[in-house]
Amino acid sequence: MGVIQIITPKSSVLAEKPLSRTKQVISAKDFAAKAHVPIQVYHNNVVVGYSKITAQNFAYESDTTTLFLRKIDMLWLYGKWNNLLLPGWNGYIERLSSNSMDFSTSRILFLPFIPQPASVYNTIYTTLLCALENAKRYGHDVTFDQPLYTEAREIVAAAP
Repeated sequence: MGVIQIITPKSSVLAEKPLSRTKQVISAKDFAAKAHVPIQVYHNNVVVGYSKITAQNFAYESDTTTLFLRKIDMLWLYGKWNNLLLPGWNGYIERLSSNSMDFSTSRILFLPFIPQPASVYNTIYTTLLCALENAKRYGHDVTFDQPLYTEAREIVAAAP
């Protein structure tokens, strides 16, 4: 499983140890030894985490729903409803923010690769432990993509 870390602003990235540039090709075995993440075994064979999560229906009323939408959202929705020639949502936001100078550049870092299938609980558990250690060290939030989030959420909910 491959994991990336996105840090904003880019300047907040703290280099732990500078990497020296090399002209020699490192063997895959040597590279794997340096970036090795030991697999942690998830001992809960019968995961019951979902049973601890409660879900509720939300009774949204039409006026309540509009409170969640910003004026800019409503303008785009009106334009689409009125068949105006507008780009898709991403293009619309990109166009609106093209003159904005208030932004931060992010830095994307590749974290050590875990040579296991992403859907295996041991892999997700190992990733959670690595992410927790990283979050404690740097004080940031951790997110997962949707398919892995559900399994990660189940593991966290099953924890004592």
